[in-house]
Amino acid sequence: MLDTKTTDFIKLAEAYQVTAINVTRPEEVDDAILSALALKKPAVINCELGADDKVFPMVPPGRGIDEYVLGE
Repeated sequence: MLDTKTTDFIKLAEAYQVTAINVTRPEEVDDAILSALALKKPAVINCELGADDKVFPMVPPGRGIDEYVLGE
């Protein structure tokens, strides 16, 4: 059976001894960025998004990087 779970970037970062910060709500973004910058070393900020969230700019599935969309 095919596992449809996506990559766990938190565990991946930790496997490489990189600090990882998980963000689940918009109000956590600023603190996550400040915390990562304060480390003064590489860090991963994983922002969890809903499957239907639209994040711009985006490249639609099956399109080239030069076919990005800036907004709705």
